[in-house]
Amino acid sequence: MATRIIKLYLWLKMGTTLATSLHFSIYVSFLLQNKLNFLEVSLVNAFFMLAVFLLETPTGAVADLFGRKTSYVLASLVNGLGFVLYSQVNTFWLFVCAEVVIALGHTLESGAFKAWLVDSLYYYQYDGDLIGVFNKAQRYTKIVTGIGAVAGAYLGQYDMSLSLLAGGLFYLVISFLSWLLMKEEYWQTRSINRHSWWQNIQSTIVISMQKGWQCLGIRQIIIVFTVCAFCYQPLNMYWQPHFGQYLATKYYGYIFVGIIVFSLAGNEVITLLTRRNIAANWLKLINLLIIGCGCIGAAVWQPLFWTLLFYLLHEMGRGMLDVYYDVQLHQQIDSEQRATIDSFVSMMRTGGACLGLLLFGWLANQTSIRFTWLLAGVIIGLSSLPAVWKRFVRQSKICYTSKTSDDHV
Repeated sequence: MATRIIKLYLWLKMGTTLATSLHFSIYVSFLLQNKLNFLEVSLVNAFFMLAVFLLETPTGAVADLFGRKTSYVLASLVNGLGFVLYSQVNTFWLFVCAEVVIALGHTLESGAFKAWLVDSLYYYQYDGDLIGVFNKAQRYTKIVTGIGAVAGAYLGQYDMSLSLLAGGLFYLVISFLSWLLMKEEYWQTRSINRHSWWQNIQSTIVISMQKGWQCLGIRQIIIVFTVCAFCYQPLNMYWQPHFGQYLATKYYGYIFVGIIVFSLAGNEVITLLTRRNIAANWLKLINLLIIGCGCIGAAVWQPLFWTLLFYLLHEMGRGMLDVYYDVQLHQQIDSEQRATIDSFVSMMRTGGACLGLLLFGWLANQTSIRFTWLLAGVIIGLSSLPAVWKRFVRQSKICYTSKTSDDHV
């Protein structure tokens, strides 16, 4: 049964990734085509980030109170409606409305789906490595992302709105299939007073945030994820204009493929390292140093070959970090608040990303892209030093007695 659950998780994960990635290669062009300027395009994205930040933890509480399957089915339905709406509108505020709808769908899924997977596997006494499952998910979704981006570009040649419409319709199909195929045998219906359902959600949020922050291991994950999300923004936003100084636009697709390949390599490297039973703190140090050095190298080295190589190296480090910390987080979360704490962590990452967009966007205008990359690398590099994490990175504690220590995967 555990094998069936993993396969279903991977197939649904790939399906939602494909649906989302269909608009990756036409997103900005679609907004510009509808008479938005660059500032308005950035503001549309900022509204999405803000909505995700505000909705992450409340929607995680919905999953913990009403069921992870229910939350995931609703997420796919809402995402589908959001993308269909996006394909049909053509003004700034209607685009913002579509972004908020999609943000709601995103947050309904973010904590619930992994929580459903982990609790289902524990229910059936799965004794395999969680890191292997998350590694496969990362590997497959990155491949599907490339396929979706290329397919969306071909659709966009005829009409850019078709890429968004196709993604929305695909999400609606996934909503029906997930309702039909997902099982939640472990779930026990909780007694909720219909007249005080909001109080139940508030209570779940408060308890989960307190438990998440009081646990040293989870607190460290929150801080690392938030700092990294903050520092990733200039790397995410400015690689196209930076490499556009050397390469024609048609070569961006090859760089995107390189990003996927190096990120997948990072997934494999972290899997090999964890199987060698290397201490958790050393793995965290290695991850952050690779990302930091990649950012700094991309900023400092002038020749295109070296700049691109270091940029891709930082992507490999990100691939390592995402898989490893997903496993570390879920090994320390108690089942009752699993979705809410996961959403709380995602909320903090989104908050860091919002701040990063604002600060590094301003710095890029005032200085240069290379300076923003250098600063991001320095911050991440400093965060890897044991002295920086002294009060957070001591011997990892077992935050819930039913889970293993985070010193080993």
